[in-house]
Amino acid sequence: MVPLPGHTPGHTGYEFSSKGQKILFWGDTVHAQRVQLKHPEITAVFDTNPAAAAATRNQLLPKLAGEDVLIASPHLLFPGLGRLHKEGKGYSWAPVALTDQWVEK
Repeated sequence: MVPLPGHTPGHTGYEFSSKGQKILFWGDTVHAQRVQLKHPEITAVFDTNPAAAAATRNQLLPKLAGEDVLIASPHLLFPGLGRLHKEGKGYSWAPVALTDQWVEK
């Protein structure tokens, strides 16, 4: 479990590792891809603690962009599974390509 405060009380993500790979399910950490990845400090009306939500993104996004972590995000572009990359002062989302590589043979 990964504490991700700010959206709602007790908001938590889940990180799993297997065969040298990691995935983080981050729930409602980012709501508006085009805005919050470029400006993590901008909050959404849905955040019950806006200051904590912004702080969570400001701490989490640089860490994830610097590591090879797969992210599962319900509010980002289909398929909601991808990686973050540093882009200027913000971040860009690189969705995974859906291929048979995701099917264990």
